[in-house]
Amino acid sequence: MTDLSIKNLSYVDNFKHTVMGNFANFKGRASRSEYWRFYGITIVIAGIINVLSALFMDTALASVFGLISMAYNVAILLPSIGLGVRRLHDVGKSGWMLLISLVPFGIIYVIYLLAQKGDEGDN
Repeated sequence: MTDLSIKNLSYVDNFKHTVMGNFANFKGRASRSEYWRFYGITIVIAGIINVLSALFMDTALASVFGLISMAYNVAILLPSIGLGVRRLHDVGKSGWMLLISLVPFGIIYVIYLLAQKGDEGDN
């Protein structure tokens, strides 16, 4: 799918494209809109699961929602890493820069990079 057609996708279609069609792609680029649309949907889905878990906290359903939350987090792990690597490629950085988020305060620099406008031209 071309960059222009990805930019014109709805939030849900962008999420589907990232998770199903591009989940293990660590090459190429990801635009800011592709990246932040994916995380917007991810936050909404995680929020819904957490609210439902809190509503049913004292019942057996809390365990079910806990397992659903864990399964969802595992399912989006690889697409999230791939998308982050492609986003860093778009700003001219190596995908390995994503590892900086593992050190204290490194996440601030990574978020700064992810929010930057992409470089013009080829990688």
